[in-house]
Amino acid sequence: MASNKAQYIVALIAEFAEEDGQEQKAANTDGKEEIKVSNGFHLDSKEPDWSKFRDFIMGEVRYNSLMKTFPSEAEELFVATERNAKLRYEGYKKLSEM
Repeated sequence: MASNKAQYIVALIAEFAEEDGQEQKAANTDGKEEIKVSNGFHLDSKEPDWSKFRDFIMGEVRYNSLMKTFPSEAEELFVATERNAKLRYEGYKKLSEM
């Protein structure tokens, strides 16, 4: 369910950015030259090393204590957390390419 929600949000952001860009382009051109409009979002970080993601979250007390308290549930949640982080990052990449 969370991945569908994330995909929906990314699509919605893309739709709004596209509409906003078209309105700005129409308002800023005289028919002589086309002005490129960006959404203002710039992703300046390199892509995370996903193989180190688990090590990173295990450094956080909330994840570490979850693993100690509920090991089987924690594993499922860690997989979902990594999947959601990848989806968010992909959304940011798409947003920066608009």
